[in-house]
This record gives sequence, structure tokens and C-alpha cells, in this order.
Amino acid sequence: MNAIELLSEYAKLAKRVRLLENQIEAKREMAASLSGWPEGDRVQTSHEPDKIGRVVAMLADKEAELVDLKLELIDRMNDIEIRLRELKDPEGALVLQYRYIRGWLWDDIAREMHCTPRWAQELKRKAIKEMDRRMR
Repeated sequence: MNAIELLSEYAKLAKRVRLLENQIEAKREMAASLSGWPEGDRVQTSHEPDKIGRVVAMLADKEAELVDLKLELIDRMNDIEIRLRELKDPEGALVLQYRYIRGWLWDDIAREMHCTPRWAQELKRKAIKEMDRRMR
């Protein structure tokens, strides 16, 4: 695996985490709306036992999956951070961190680093090249 693949895989995994977090939140909201029954006698209209219990179990499964994904994300982040610390140019390492770990846009990176987006991309190119050399 080369540097760009390593960094891109991290970014994809981070997006999967955010997607799963959004799915869990949507399911929680739906489950909360199920518990808003009006006062009075409740008539069971289905032969399925405890639908809310099923929803809770489904949420628990999704949350366990989220924990596993986050642990994998942390492991990959640690690996990337070690590799970034090994780079000679801290500015290049910072660009890679902003772009791939934090998911920033080039204009935001340039603003933070007080340079042009084109120069930030050049720093990225050099840092990727050095990281690739070190990964061989």
C-alpha cells in the first residue's frame, strides 16, 4: 500500500463512521417517536412480540458496529500520525493531516497555513512522495 492509498482508506473509513452515526441517530429518533403513545388502553394490533424491543436490539447492533469501526479508525490514525511525524517537512505533514485526517478543503488549508491552495497542494505532493519512499 502506498501513502495516498493509506490516507484515502482512512478518509473512506471516517466517512463510513459518520454515515453509521447518522443512521443510528435517525433510528433513535424513530424509536423515540414510537414510545409516544397516547394515554389510555393500548390495543395490540400485531402478532409480533415487542416491536420496540426489536428496534432497541437493532440499535445496539449498529452501535456495536460503530464502536468496531471507530477502533479501526483510531488504529489507522495512529499509524498515519507515526508516519507524519517521520516526515522531514512539518508543513507537508500538516497539509496531509488537514486534508486526510480532518477532511479540509484546499482553500481552508491554504488559509490556515497562510499560503495559496496551489502551494498547499505542492506541499502535499512532496509529503506524499517522501511518505511513499519511507513506506517501501
